[in-house]
Amino acid sequence: MSNANNPSYFTNKKLKKIVNVYKKTENGHKTYGFGDYLRGCFCLIQICKKLGLEFDIDISQHPISNYITSTNQRYDIDYSKITHFENINYTCTDGKTNTSDSRKFYYEFINHLNSVDSENYYLECNSFPAWKKIYPLEKKYLQFKLSPSQEMNNYIADILKNFKLENASFGIIHIRTGDSCLLQGQPLEFNKFSKIVNTLIQITDKSKKYFILSDNNTLKGMIQKCFPNIQCYILPITHLGESTDQTNDSLKNTMLDFFIIGYAKFVISLSFHTWGSGFSEWSAIMHDIPYKKIII
Repeated sequence: MSNANNPSYFTNKKLKKIVNVYKKTENGHKTYGFGDYLRGCFCLIQICKKLGLEFDIDISQHPISNYITSTNQRYDIDYSKITHFENINYTCTDGKTNTSDSRKFYYEFINHLNSVDSENYYLECNSFPAWKKIYPLEKKYLQFKLSPSQEMNNYIADILKNFKLENASFGIIHIRTGDSCLLQGQPLEFNKFSKIVNTLIQITDKSKKYFILSDNNTLKGMIQKCFPNIQCYILPITHLGESTDQTNDSLKNTMLDFFIIGYAKFVISLSFHTWGSGFSEWSAIMHDIPYKKIII
């Protein structure tokens, strides 16, 4: 077998650019979350760098584009024909252990690229990066491509001012309770709430300032009552990929969560999922902020 880590195995002389597309159609099209999309961007930007290809993003077909700076290029393409690259380079073997075969993934992806018969290749990709090291230039590029619009910047500034977080040293605790609560409106089970509170007692420092982000607004209010040094805002939010009842307010507030992570000194993620939360993890990585993942 050819060495999949050797860029010379890439033989497509026609392909010049790869574009990662994030879209949501009016008929309730479901896709993965925005953190997963960002993860796929880091994956593709690594591969493009290794193969000498250009990389770009296209979020024009998703309503979050209203809250991102308008400098991104818009492509004249048929979005209905864009396919998802199925190998996400991730396997959960026993419900607890996560593994990946990056060499096999890279080999498969190169094989796939060799079959592309166009200069620009548009796809949906949420794969995990093949290499663990992510370089500052890759982070800066995605920060630039995903910069908040002026309206969004003003909204962020107002929130920081209202909660006295400007120039303040604060950490973010992001709690992911799961899609059953966010999408289906199911209440959080008491035993899960108890586990969250007990975890917060162990990991928080009373002398430090924390801000809670969560996919569960009820939980945020309950935590704020238990911990005087933890603040939060309670605003309508949504799942950027799967929710079908999105509003301008819920979209804007979810992007507020995403961008406000960039102002924190550190991020702690609490999740009941073995993979944690891509929403906070990849935002923290993009902004080069220390990140700790705790699986409850």
